[in-house]
Amino acid sequence: MVHFITDNKQFNELYEIYLETICEKPKLLFDSEEFLSLKEDALKLIIKCDNLDMKECDIWKKLVKWGTAQHTTSENNKIFHSLLINNSSFIKKSGSRNSQSKRKH
Repeated sequence: MVHFITDNKQFNELYEIYLETICEKPKLLFDSEEFLSLKEDALKLIIKCDNLDMKECDIWKKLVKWGTAQHTTSENNKIFHSLLINNSSFIKKSGSRNSQSKRKH
């Protein structure tokens, strides 16, 4: 369902509700079987959200788990490497954001 919502722009309202829900309750997605099959673009949209209620170290753990699941081809390895490199500044920023705001755990 994640791919369907993010790939089809006509579902913008549903997309916003979905993204808000995942940011408030990230375990719904990050602990599901669907997480490992997320497309790179959908994962980027989620981890770039300013209000994602996850600690930096938990985001990294999930990214590594996702990347390991993508390890089946050389192309997926390149995508995983790109995702980590391109989002390292976001992850660092989210660490300072997490320390500044009260989080549920």
